Amino acid sequence: MTEVTTAYYTSVSEKPRRNVRTIKGQVRTMARAENWSKEEFEILLQNPQLTDEQLRSQLPRRSLGAIGVVRAFIHNFHKGGSISGVSKMMISRLEKGLWTCPICNEKQ
Repeated sequence: MTEVTTAYYTSVSEKPRRNVRTIKGQVRTMARAENWSKEEFEILLQNPQLTDEQLRSQLPRRSLGAIGVVRAFIHNFHKGGSISGVSKMMISRLEKGLWTCPICNEKQ
């Protein structure tokens, strides 16, 4: 039987969080994707009519899953739900208004 241990850490030097897995003494790491840029977030925010797949072509550094998660965060933000995981940059932009929810199409 293989023993697998997973741990998460963030270094003091602000490097991306890493997923560390040890398998029988071997250490493997996977870097988390970089934070969203203002430009990427604006593309997502200004195109609520596009599908995740359509946005993926405009956001090549983002997976379909990441696009869907950020869209869910946007919806939660205006509905008063959990926004745990939303960056300060994203919250600051959402607070300015002038966007449409990509989930329910409510204008903000």
